[in-house]
Amino acid sequence: MIINLAKERLDKKKLISWLKQVKQELARQNIWPRHGNTVREINQLEINLVFVSEREILALNRSFRKQDRVTDILSFYLGSSKSSLSFLPKRFILSGIEQSKDPCAQIYGELVLCLPVIKQKAKELAFPDWLYYLIVHGVLHLYGFQHESSKIEARQMYRIQDKVFKKLSSKNVKKRKIK
Repeated sequence: MIINLAKERLDKKKLISWLKQVKQELARQNIWPRHGNTVREINQLEINLVFVSEREILALNRSFRKQDRVTDILSFYLGSSKSSLSFLPKRFILSGIEQSKDPCAQIYGELVLCLPVIKQKAKELAFPDWLYYLIVHGVLHLYGFQHESSKIEARQMYRIQDKVFKKLSSKNVKKRKIK
């Protein structure tokens, strides 16, 4: 589901298709989320893509990560106690929501994205490729991967992220130095 609170122009069909391809490619690589270990179950785990403004991503980053800066993407596994959208008025949330077409879908998580920051941070890939690269990153976080706690985990996560992105887009990403 796409939730466009920032009212950005989006290719919603391409975003939904990309997200589905990412989940399928991770399954092909035998990488599974915390819950669900069949392709059917993976296809029924819905991940919301929520697009917000810089002001909203800053509020979320302060609230959930205790960091006083804007960021490009935040990942929220909805098994956690808080929804990322709880700070917004309900009427604002509902105006940006498109309903899921799959009645069996279970909302698994949210990727909250800020396009102005993504466009600023686009590095070796041009926008929108950087957006798609970050979606892979966010899905891996929802699946339980981390990169901030250890160099080993960071290498593993980025290796998978790069491999999935290259497979789906045929584009390479430069190797990064893990600090």
